[in-house]
Amino acid sequence: MNLAAYVVRGAALSFFVIIGVFIITFYLSHILPNNPALLFAGTNPSPDEIARIKEQLGLNKPLYDQFLIYLGEFFHGNL
Repeated sequence: MNLAAYVVRGAALSFFVIIGVFIITFYLSHILPNNPALLFAGTNPSPDEIARIKEQLGLNKPLYDQFLIYLGEFFHGNL
């Protein structure tokens, strides 16, 4: 096996590992029983305040949209 094939193979495998890590961390954050809107709202938030925070964070969108937002925010450095 020559060096170029080795590098291409390693890059391709790394790409799949990175995508897998993104998917696993995203779904683990959604499996946990916490509501991020409640964490941001503080103590005794009103239902309207929780709804507003969910809208701001995109938590009211389908999972695939949330995943795309997650990837976009990651690549912009906004974690």
